[in-house]
Amino acid sequence: MKYLITESQYKKLEMKQWLLRRHDLLMGEYKEAVDDLNPCKFHNCEDYINRVVSFIMDGLHHEYYLNDGFDIKISENIILNMFYIQLTESCYSKRQRCRDNNERYQSTY
Repeated sequence: MKYLITESQYKKLEMKQWLLRRHDLLMGEYKEAVDDLNPCKFHNCEDYINRVVSFIMDGLHHEYYLNDGFDIKISENIILNMFYIQLTESCYSKRQRCRDNNERYQSTY
C-alpha cells in the first residue's frame, strides 16, 4: 500500500527524523534547558516553554547552521510538540513550589 503525503507533511517528517537522529544531543539540550531555566522567573508557563524551546534550538545550532534545507520553524514546532506536556506539568509544579516558598515572581526573561 502506498501513501501520498503533501510536501509540508514530508518536510515535517524529514525534520522529525533529523531531530531523532540526534536524540542524545536533543535530550542533553532539553535537560540543560530545564535545569538552567527557572519557571518562577517568567510571567507565565507559555513564556517559559517558549524560552526552553529557544534554548534547545540554540544548542542545536551548530548541527543545522550549514544545512540549506533546514526549516527552523518546523523544528521548533516539532520540539514543542515533543516536550509540551512535560514542560507544562513541570512548570506548574515548580511555580506552585515557588508560591509555597513565598518566592516572588521576578521576570528576568
